Amino acid sequence: MTLNAPAGFQTYTWYDSTYSTVIATGQNPTIPTPGYNMTYNLVLTPYVGFGCKDTLTSTITVSNPSFGVIYDTICESQSYLGYTTTGTYVDTLVNTQGCDSVRTLHLYVKPKTYSTINQSICQPGSYLGYSTSGTYVDTLVNVAGCDSIRTLNLTVHPITYSVLQDTICQGQTFLGYSTTGTYVDTLVNAKGCDSVRTLHLKVHPTTYSVLNQTICAPNSYLGYSASGTYVDTLVNAKGCDSVRTLNLTVLATSTSVLNQTICEPASYLGYSSTGVYFDTLTNVLGCDSIRTLNLTVHPRTYDTVVQSICQPASFQGYSQSGTYIDTFANANGCDSIRTLQLTVFPITYDTLTQTICQPGSYLGYSSSGVYLDTFVNSKGCDSVRMLVLTVNPMTYSVINQTICEPGSFLGYAQSGTYLDTFSNANGCDSIRTLNLTVNPITYSVINQTICEPGNFLGYSQSGTYVDTLLSATGCDSVRTLNLIVHPITYSTLVDTICEPNSFLGYTQSGTYVDVLVNANGCDSVRTLNLWVKPMTYSTIVQSICQPDSFLGYSQSGTYLDTFINANGCDSIRTLQLTVHPMKFTTVIQSICDGDSFLGYSASGTYVDTLNTLLVVIVFVRFN
Repeated sequence: MTLNAPAGFQTYTWYDSTYSTVIATGQNPTIPTPGYNMTYNLVLTPYVGFGCKDTLTSTITVSNPSFGVIYDTICESQSYLGYTTTGTYVDTLVNTQGCDSVRTLHLYVKPKTYSTINQSICQPGSYLGYSTSGTYVDTLVNVAGCDSIRTLNLTVHPITYSVLQDTICQGQTFLGYSTTGTYVDTLVNAKGCDSVRTLHLKVHPTTYSVLNQTICAPNSYLGYSASGTYVDTLVNAKGCDSVRTLNLTVLATSTSVLNQTICEPASYLGYSSTGVYFDTLTNVLGCDSIRTLNLTVHPRTYDTVVQSICQPASFQGYSQSGTYIDTFANANGCDSIRTLQLTVFPITYDTLTQTICQPGSYLGYSSSGVYLDTFVNSKGCDSVRMLVLTVNPMTYSVINQTICEPGSFLGYAQSGTYLDTFSNANGCDSIRTLNLTVNPITYSVINQTICEPGNFLGYSQSGTYVDTLLSATGCDSVRTLNLIVHPITYSTLVDTICEPNSFLGYTQSGTYVDVLVNANGCDSVRTLNLWVKPMTYSTIVQSICQPDSFLGYSQSGTYLDTFINANGCDSIRTLQLTVHPMKFTTVIQSICDGDSFLGYSASGTYVDTLNTLLVVIVFVRFN
């Protein structure tokens, strides 16, 4: 670049803006191209006698090439800036300052789209304006604003009709109806269209009967063995419920216990030996009467008394040693033959071994043991008696038993506690306690809804299922299952969004299949066909002069603006703007009459606006 200074000076010295460096010398030196807004200071030294040393300041503005980036989208068969196919195009143009302007065009050409719809509808509906089966081709505008060729293959399904005749029992329902009549319903057939169904329904009523019956225990009647009222539901001649009420009276077996004691060799009720005898008789009600005879036969007792006395005492009328036999009535009122062996002077000993049943006593003792008693006989001599006593206790047993209705245990068929008294192996009382629990038949109803393809209790289709199981008590449990099976649902969504938005959580173009939960709580398979249109970007580098503006901006800076592009999405434009300020300079000049300076020859103040390189000269000539 060449610098120019006015002629008429002896020397020219060119400095940088701070006067610290000499750039060049001479009136018209050549220097390298400067940077932006470079300022040079020129020191002018006049010839001797032509004034003082003066300065001149020059500010040089250098404009760089400008660059621009354009993103655009067009439809197939259209053109933009002369281009018709997708690609990146770089062109070099001339900007407003006469410099190179490099323009980069990123062009996307959207093709025509084609779609085929296979659709079935129900008569008398319509789809996209068509109501008869056929193939229809239409040209529309797609979401990108271009041609979309749509082919519709339409099938129209007619309404179907059916007639049902059925018979049910009172309390049942058929297709939701429980009374005799004719019902017309509009349903959905296998094609998803109206199906008109006519139902002719007849309902047979439930029949009832009452039985009054009396039996003897432990017999049963119709499976029941305890008094009570029983209601059973049977099947009548129509195959429907027949409710039978049984009023049952069970007459219990009567029992009696006889405790009898006799003396040998007598008999009682035909028995002559000690023992327990059970006889089954007929009571006044015509039922069993069980008689228990506890018979004790006391034998003749024999007693030998060995007695020592002191002479000359006597015992039982005897006063001499010897053997004496006497017959008495014992404590039981039976014969007691006593043999007296009388010894005079020696002490006598007697040992008794005895077994009794609790709660009896013997000789004043009621517990098993060996007892020694010393007596003084009528003669005043010691008589020592040893009693070996065995007391057999009553035995007890407890039976806890659970049975299922309508069974029985030990003759009992109802829950309760029963006490019975028997004779054990020792001939003593044995008390048996029976705690009986009778578990009834249980019934349950389960209303369950599941999702296809699941199953519940082994069933996978809607319906009513009745099963007989074992309850927790091991008895019959009748379970009724009302099962509803909901099918899997399917849906397809087609949508277009702009970057960086998201739709249903997705931000990139593609086909997405998600498994959701529908209103029934079952699987809902959703297919999403998503197209994500990108954001476009452009950069403009621009220089202007103050006080001009560009795109609404009048100050140097970088500005980001967001617009809507042809796809309806964000287009971000970056503007790098340089605003060159106006330069002002004042020139004070004296000239001689007849001369001119900068085109002016008369005294006055003149204001001129110049372009680009602005040189301000302050020049004073002294004569």
